[in-house]
Amino acid sequence: MISGPLMRALSTMCDGPVQTAVPSVGLVTLRAGGPIATVVEPHSLGAAHALWAFCHREGVPVVALGKGSNALVVDAGFPGVVFRLSGALTQVNSSGRTMDAGAGATQPAVARCAGAQCLSGAEFLIGIPGTMGGAVCMNAGCHGAEIEGIIEEVRSVTARGEVRVRKGSECGFGIRRSVFQQEPELILGVRLKLTHGDGNQIRARLRHHLTERKAKQPLRYPNCGSVFKNPCAGPAWKFIADAGLRGQFCGRAQVSEKHTNFIVNRGRATAADILGLMKTVQEKVRLNSGVTLAPELVVFG
Repeated sequence: MISGPLMRALSTMCDGPVQTAVPSVGLVTLRAGGPIATVVEPHSLGAAHALWAFCHREGVPVVALGKGSNALVVDAGFPGVVFRLSGALTQVNSSGRTMDAGAGATQPAVARCAGAQCLSGAEFLIGIPGTMGGAVCMNAGCHGAEIEGIIEEVRSVTARGEVRVRKGSECGFGIRRSVFQQEPELILGVRLKLTHGDGNQIRARLRHHLTERKAKQPLRYPNCGSVFKNPCAGPAWKFIADAGLRGQFCGRAQVSEKHTNFIVNRGRATAADILGLMKTVQEKVRLNSGVTLAPELVVFG
């Protein structure tokens, strides 16, 4: 737990809300998991710098959480500080063929803003319910495109409170991977390199991606999107389906009948239910096909 003096310091430095004992069920799209000791919501770059450096200096565990679309807190909870970016850190601006977006901006908002400016390249983001910070950290992608393909540079703050700017080629992008998964840095914003395109065609692609998402994904129940990374041998959903796991339950967590690389919360599922089901899927897929599925879902606590 965070001590009284530390809480007072956090409240002094943060220019947005500071909350304690926050249920994670309201912050992650799986709607499951334990409580978070402290959640800070800085509105400005200055506050984010100060808070991030302070937590590292004091040895306080920290996690950056966007819309919680790829995260789960264990049932015992997380004893540190969770950062959620808002205010100036959610703004999106374009100039010519480039677009600057705060790490707290949502991916659908960026896709729509780009479309409104007749800028192409970001359409695939329309159906990903996360923030730009999370997109960079996980190298988010769908419809055959990934964020690394449109990144010009990424701005972050280090554990010492220093601002660092990386070119896209310096971000160590891979399959659902980036350098930010190893470095204790808070992503602040990104600059995207896009291309001018036909507005009608861009809007048509946006509508198509949204229609496809509704048709293929189990949006009726809380979920986190794809649970496992696609192995080199093929799509994860196929290995899961071939292992006979479609509709498999563990407690109130279920392998989706609509898309087998999704785990859905059928009502009051616990983090233990979800993690138990993930383990079952990994074991049965390995026995059936010899393929080891690596989690895409990030678990902390």
